[in-house]
Amino acid sequence: MAQISPRARLDNSEYAIGWIAALPHERAAAQAMLDREHAPVQHKHPKDDNVYSLGSIDGPNGEHNVVIASLPPGKYGATPAATAAAHMLSSFPAIKFGLMVGIGGGIPSDDNDIRLGDVVVSKPEGTFGGVRQFDCGKATINGFEECGILDSPPRVLLNATSALQAQHDMVGSAIPTILEEMYEKYPLMAKPRSGPGYIYQGANHDQLFQSDHKHKDGQRDCSKCDDARKIDRQERFDQEPYIHYGTIASGNHVIKDARIRDSLSKNCLCFETEATGLMNDFPCLVIRGICDYSDSHKNDRWQKYAAATAAAYAKELLRITDAVDVKNTPDIMRKLYPQFSKVYLCLDAMDELRSPRDLLKELRGSPSHIQIFITGRHYIQDTVEEYLTGGQVISIVAHESDIERFVEYEIGGPSDIEPDAMDEELRMNILTKVAGSAQGVFLLPALQLRTVLQATTIRDREAALEILPSDLDEAFGETMDRVKQQPKGLFEKAAKIITWVHLAERPLTVDELLCSLAIKDSDIALDRRGVPVRKTLLNCCHGLVVIDQETSTVRLVHYSLQEYLNRQDRIFDITKEELHMRIARVCLTFLKFPPTTTCACTLCVREIYEATPTSSIAERTLDDNNSTISLFCYAATQWGHHLRRGKHLSNATMELAKEHLHIGLLNNPDSLRMLYEEIDNKRSGYEDINFFKLWIRGDAVYVLPTHIIAFFGIPEIMSYLISTRQDLDARDPVAMQTPLLWAAQEGHEAVVEMLVATGKVCIDSKDDSGSTPLLRAVQYGREAVVRLLIATGKVDINSEDQSGNTPFLTAIRFGHEAAVRLMMATGKVDVDSRDDSGHTPLSWAARYGHEAVVRLLLEAKADVDRVDIWGETPLSRAAQGGHEAVVRLLLAVGANVNSQDGRGKTPLLYAVERGNDDMVKLLLTASGIDVNPRDQYGRTPLSWAAQFGNDTTVKLLLATDEVDIDARDQDNRTPLFLAANREKENVVKLLLATGKVNINAKDHENRTPLSLAARSGNLDVVRLLVATGKADFGYSRHQSQDHW
Repeated sequence: MAQISPRARLDNSEYAIGWIAALPHERAAAQAMLDREHAPVQHKHPKDDNVYSLGSIDGPNGEHNVVIASLPPGKYGATPAATAAAHMLSSFPAIKFGLMVGIGGGIPSDDNDIRLGDVVVSKPEGTFGGVRQFDCGKATINGFEECGILDSPPRVLLNATSALQAQHDMVGSAIPTILEEMYEKYPLMAKPRSGPGYIYQGANHDQLFQSDHKHKDGQRDCSKCDDARKIDRQERFDQEPYIHYGTIASGNHVIKDARIRDSLSKNCLCFETEATGLMNDFPCLVIRGICDYSDSHKNDRWQKYAAATAAAYAKELLRITDAVDVKNTPDIMRKLYPQFSKVYLCLDAMDELRSPRDLLKELRGSPSHIQIFITGRHYIQDTVEEYLTGGQVISIVAHESDIERFVEYEIGGPSDIEPDAMDEELRMNILTKVAGSAQGVFLLPALQLRTVLQATTIRDREAALEILPSDLDEAFGETMDRVKQQPKGLFEKAAKIITWVHLAERPLTVDELLCSLAIKDSDIALDRRGVPVRKTLLNCCHGLVVIDQETSTVRLVHYSLQEYLNRQDRIFDITKEELHMRIARVCLTFLKFPPTTTCACTLCVREIYEATPTSSIAERTLDDNNSTISLFCYAATQWGHHLRRGKHLSNATMELAKEHLHIGLLNNPDSLRMLYEEIDNKRSGYEDINFFKLWIRGDAVYVLPTHIIAFFGIPEIMSYLISTRQDLDARDPVAMQTPLLWAAQEGHEAVVEMLVATGKVCIDSKDDSGSTPLLRAVQYGREAVVRLLIATGKVDINSEDQSGNTPFLTAIRFGHEAAVRLMMATGKVDVDSRDDSGHTPLSWAARYGHEAVVRLLLEAKADVDRVDIWGETPLSRAAQGGHEAVVRLLLAVGANVNSQDGRGKTPLLYAVERGNDDMVKLLLTASGIDVNPRDQYGRTPLSWAAQFGNDTTVKLLLATDEVDIDARDQDNRTPLFLAANREKENVVKLLLATGKVNINAKDHENRTPLSLAARSGNLDVVRLLVATGKADFGYSRHQSQDHW
């Protein structure tokens, strides 16, 4: 799948929307809706078995960050859906609402002309909240009565559907446009490969038969069914899907009989099988594309198109639903500030932000009535003062009395190994010395107390008091020394724990850590007698390691300790390279064990595809006296990363790795499956799932060691594999990638160099999506590899993948300035080249706001006004994206500020529609700007600003003194009419205040703003209009008072 934007890596807490797509084609359609794909999830709850796709969809005020998950193949119904949703919420706690999007079986009736490809949206009606559980009830004397009350969709989504429904009444649905964008972006989705594609299947394949006419058995289509039993329906004049709102019937059974369909329908619009498992615990809106009529004639022809129309509706809905996340907070706050006389902003732990300067830039120049309160560690002060001057600095420290209470509690507490070794004088000395040196934090006294209370006599404790550490670094160092001074067995266990926790590639679960401690280099099977006692596991670490009870993972006691260890070259006198090597040996040793001893995590792989509804894997396997504790999941996926970080491989470690590559993977193929699940997370193509299905069936599949080592990037082992005359250009069975492709994608420069130097690899080999090593390296931002490949002089910079992407265009889209420079320097790229959609490099750079790349292209004299197949110029795309810096650059070189695309949209119209006041202000300063352009609906910027109720934009436009205040659209509606229609009182006031507006202008139905406001019951607007003294109260001959 082609990448179209930089893969941002966000924290799990930044995702607010959960999207459940049960089937593969539903998930493919969902992923195709993403405007931007994000990097794979880094951390999940240990009991979360979902596989996620992450990305964002543009909303009216910013980006919606979306999490997409699907159900295991072959599994459907309420329970698997509920399990998937619960797991999603455990890993993404900030999700505000969900979308259940996919296909459903239509229930056509005289009242509801439902066709295949139409979309049904859940909407509360009567006693139902939008979803009705049709297979839950009880037998009573009066017959079968339904039971089970399901919640309504979240209010924010109900409000958005109402607004979208009104928008559709006025301007139609954007689903066709969204689908066209999908086909443009992913051409393969428009092509029938395995069955029909994601395109309209034709009215001739949309056949509805009488309920008592059964499908002819054994026939794939209805060619043998009786045409006389077809129901004649009025022909539609276009292919656009209709949107239906109402109750959706949900249950655990797929309905395939028209008579059952009719008996269960009860005013419902469609059937589906997952929603009942979600509505009460996962607040969501259910959206279903109709793929059949829930009868015996159902087949798969319409499934992909129906999945696409449902996903497109979801995207259109999100486009008008306000997004609230970290990125958009500054814009929201700026709009909120004027509404309050006093504003207090409290920002905690500023020092823990990845880029505090970005936030401080937003805060700089805040209005005077805003009071800002920032907390953070002392070293952030200088950074804060660079941006915010004149502030008062207050040192926030733990109160001495609180520290004294803490010390009193600890004396004689769990950490006091000899409570009787204490007298009153010593107690007072401890209180005085420890509390006095606390420096206002609890961590230092906690470490100091442990030093004192580990001594077993009063004399030794008094001595320990005399040499207490004075700061955290010293305290950490002394605590590490005390760990070393323990009896040999305790020290060795503590050293392993601290090493594993600090150097692990991801947080370890308690059970993974227990298993790792039980393994010795000489083991041939897991000896469970060597597993430490869980209850006392961390006692030997002197408080440096703790268990996170919420996630059941093990972590260092504080981020300060992580920083301290990061600064050390060695841990317990051993280099980190050697420690990584030891961890790798433990992983490889474990992977040698017979498969029966690694069964716990083998289940994890199968659980992804054969999920059981009752409990998670972790719940089923971690009881029973640790009988299934396993390191399998970690060892199978991370051994190579530790080996790479170990740098210089010992002979013993090299032999272990060879054995695993040549023998272990064959003996225990589950380890390969688990590794490929990890690798799959680095790919965004959906085709990979087919390989997992292949594994579940038990078919024999093997991947060459060269692919695995290229992925991990271990030069020593790759050198060995090259010497054994391995096929260096073989393709893997998942993505058809060669070792060179994998190494380039992962950025392993040394391995890439080794493979290229052999002269036995195709430097432009293509994977299943047509990507070359250079294209993959560009996509993933591997600058060193890009430089290396280009330096060979053999790569084709203009090689296209299946979607028409070239390395150069991809570097443009991702904003990789260095890669763009390198390729432009070869003289082999055309800065005005066009892709299948007519987009030029400048058009893509402008679309994604890559200012530095835009500068490069303008310096190379790129055509600033070249249009794509939609008629859009680079300036138009930059304005749509809200990229002010790029807009300034384009205007400075003479870009046509009034260019109109195929829908009549100018950059100014796009800025107004998106509510971007700053962009509107910028464009209005451009020389020759037309403030009254008309789009395909005949609407001007003022028309759209009035309809959206954006009074700031209206003020900006009115201030030009050039705006046509009574501009009429194709329905003869003026800006005042549109504002009155949408109950935008503020805009009505602004328009009336000009004294130039025609208050009695009539639309194509002979209505005035006043009649419309009166009919809708908007008294505020009515009062405003009547107060002008100019309102016409007369009626036309076609109207009565009731018309109002």
